[in-house]
Amino acid sequence: MSSIATPTQLPAGQVVRLALRRGEALVVREGSLWLTREGDMVDHVLSPGCGHVASVPQEVVIQAMGLQACCYERHRLGGA
Repeated sequence: MSSIATPTQLPAGQVVRLALRRGEALVVREGSLWLTREGDMVDHVLSPGCGHVASVPQEVVIQAMGLQACCYERHRLGGA
């Protein structure tokens, strides 16, 4: 992964729209994260240690699932 990313805390139930660049990774550190993206018929639930890598520039919508907040990081992968 790239340089150290700053963790972002997403309160339980909060929904956020993010614009990811090609090669950018979204990695869950704590809690569970629901992720959906345009054109993808399947929604994704990410748990700690799991993530999503954007193969093309894209907007995603994420939500902290359950009763606890979710902590995630954004990383720019090397060579992308």
